[in-house]
Amino acid sequence: MRKIAKALGIGASSLLAGAAAYFVARLRLSMPRMSGELRIPCLDEEVEVIYDKAGIPHITAKSNADGFRALGYVMAQDRMVQMDVMLRVAKGTLSEIVGSMALEMDRFMRTIGLHGTAKQFEARLDRESKDTLEAFCEGVNDYLARPGVRLPFEFVLLKGRPAPWGPADYLTYGLFVTWLLDAFWPHKLMRSEEHTSE
Repeated sequence: MRKIAKALGIGASSLLAGAAAYFVARLRLSMPRMSGELRIPCLDEEVEVIYDKAGIPHITAKSNADGFRALGYVMAQDRMVQMDVMLRVAKGTLSEIVGSMALEMDRFMRTIGLHGTAKQFEARLDRESKDTLEAFCEGVNDYLARPGVRLPFEFVLLKGRPAPWGPADYLTYGLFVTWLLDAFWPHKLMRSEEHTSE
């Protein structure tokens, strides 16, 4: 009996050690690359990205388009979980990955309509602005599409890969960040309703 218990204990310990080793290896594979060379299909020419001691990337490119493509790629590899979750909150699609607990938030955000507003903005953009946003999104999407890239571990819990980004997604994300910066908007809304009812 003791031998069986000991074997079970060794087996459980080995299983836990193996799971821990897999978890650590998986986390390392999903870490952003901060050195070496990458071939990114969307780039027209070579781009240099240097990370300083604080981990901040500095991008040198021969064209604005390549600079924004590199920025999209670097931002995606550094912050894809944050980008995806915030975009889902802004679009009102968070419940697709976290379930019914986010339905009320999704209804609220769809009522606010940031994504619809972003689409209207996109339709009115001048060509240069649209090209800039498209270049940024090309970089994000190249990161998402790379076959050898392991996305951050959180995406195992969030049920899969993020959808490709387009200019309206970037604008939605930007509107959401701007909206969050105004922490007093509920107070202002209530004050506005008080004035209109007087």
